[in-house]
Amino acid sequence: MDQYGAPRNRSEISYARWVLECAGCATEFAHSDIHDDGYSPLDPFTLTSTKPEFPKDGLSVLCPNCKNTFVYQRYQLLYREL
Repeated sequence: MDQYGAPRNRSEISYARWVLECAGCATEFAHSDIHDDGYSPLDPFTLTSTKPEFPKDGLSVLCPNCKNTFVYQRYQLLYREL
């Protein structure tokens, strides 16, 4: 990013993100951005970027809306275009 927060090159531009839906309040919140750098492997079934890995027992995440912590599994990641 430059001094104004704008991307310097195309690899810094995020076109989509992985989101989770809070198990408590049902609000969607961002888990991670997906950057179109040309090197992201695609899921052969959804043609989206491969989902980030999660620990075997799930990932504990704090909801920014209701402030409760829940454990999520990788399959709960949802693809959202910006």
